[in-house]
Amino acid sequence: MVGKKSGTPKYVDVYNKLLKNIIDGTYPEGSKLPTENELSEQLNVSRMTLRQSLLLLKEDGFIETRQGSGNYVKSEKNIKESHIIDSKSISISNIIDREIKSIEYELEILPSTEYIKKIFKVNKSVYIEVHGVFYDNDNKAVACSLNMILTDIIEKYNIDLNCIDEVKEFLETVADKNEFKRELEFKIVPNSQLAKRHNVKSEYSMYMLVVENIKDKENNIMLHNKYYVPAEIVNIVIN
Repeated sequence: MVGKKSGTPKYVDVYNKLLKNIIDGTYPEGSKLPTENELSEQLNVSRMTLRQSLLLLKEDGFIETRQGSGNYVKSEKNIKESHIIDSKSISISNIIDREIKSIEYELEILPSTEYIKKIFKVNKSVYIEVHGVFYDNDNKAVACSLNMILTDIIEKYNIDLNCIDEVKEFLETVADKNEFKRELEFKIVPNSQLAKRHNVKSEYSMYMLVVENIKDKENNIMLHNKYYVPAEIVNIVIN
C-alpha cells in the first residue's frame, strides 16, 4: 500500500539543526561538539532525543566519538569508503535472508533539508521521501527502507505518487535502467531509530545499513536510499 506519512520525528529535526551547524562552519571539521548537557540545553531537547540525533550523525559519517573525549566533526577526506561498490548485480531482496512477501510504502513531499542539499548537491525546495517496510511470509517486518527522490526524476518518468504500482515498480527497477548507475555502501550500525520506528527488530540490536545511490551519466545522484536489515538475517559477507 501507499500511504501518507505524518510528522517528522523530533530527533530528525535536531539532526538537521546540528548538520546545518556543521555545514555552515559553526562546528568546523575536526572540532569538538559541545557536551550532551550543553547541546540539550541549547536545543531544548531531552538527552535521549539528542543521543538519537548524534547516533544518526555518526551513522551518516558526519561525526565520530572519541572514547573518553567526546564527539568530533569528521573531515570529509577521512570518511572511509572501502565498502563502496558500483554494482547492479546485488539486489536488496537478495541481501535479506528471508522470503519477502510484500512491501508497504508511505510517502510524503517534504521541504528540503541540509542533508538533502549536501547529498544531491542541488538547492531544491522540496523532495520526495518514501518509507518502505519489508514483510516475510509470517507478516513480520524484517527490513525497512528510506528512499529520498528529487522531484525532477518523478516528473521525468511521470510517476503518479498516489499509485502503488507505479511507485513500487519505479523503486524496484530504476537501478536497472541503462541511463543510471548504482553505487552501494555497506555499514554495520547499532540501534537504528528508523528500524525501531517500523518495528524491525534485531536480536543483537545491530543492523546492516545499505546506502544506495542511483546516479545519472553525469554522476549526479538522482535517488539516495537507505536500507536497514537486522544483522542476523543478512545474506552477504563484507570483508
